[in-house]
This record gives sequence, structure tokens and C-alpha cells, in this order.
Amino acid sequence: MAKLIHRSPLGALEIGGVLGRPEPGEPFDAPTDIAATLLEQAGLYSPADYKTTPVELLAVYAEARGVEHDGKKAAIIAALVAADAEEAKK
Repeated sequence: MAKLIHRSPLGALEIGGVLGRPEPGEPFDAPTDIAATLLEQAGLYSPADYKTTPVELLAVYAEARGVEHDGKKAAIIAALVAADAEEAKK
């Protein structure tokens, strides 16, 4: 399981394999295989917390965002935090 957040402008979403209809910004649990698929859509979904997200899912998310990494969790998190900071400047 992984905890994700969606940022859809459409409001609450029904997501296959996920219980309930999470609101935008509301963390929700997703099975790992579904989380991997959702994180490929980095503009709509993100990990709720980088530190608790499995490294395999962080790698999927980083690749979907075009963030380079070496495959190690600490380095992926550092690269994502830096990318977040750059994006916040825009």
C-alpha cells in the first residue's frame, strides 16, 4: 500500500481499486500496483509523504516528472524536493 494525493480540478474522484472517493489534497491509500500506475500521471497524483513511500514508487514518480536520480531513496527524495522548490518558484 502507498499513501497518495490527487490534485484533480474535478473534485472527488472514484479511482479503481481505491476505497471511497478522495477529495483533492486528501491522502488516500492505494495498492502498490495501482499507485505505480497513478504516479505515472505526475501532474495529477503524488506521494503523500516522500519518506514513507517505497523507493520503487518514488522512482516511478521521479521519472514521470523528468527528475534524474540514481535509484537510491535518499537521492530520489533530495532530487524531488529540489524539483518541488523549483516548481514553486514558477
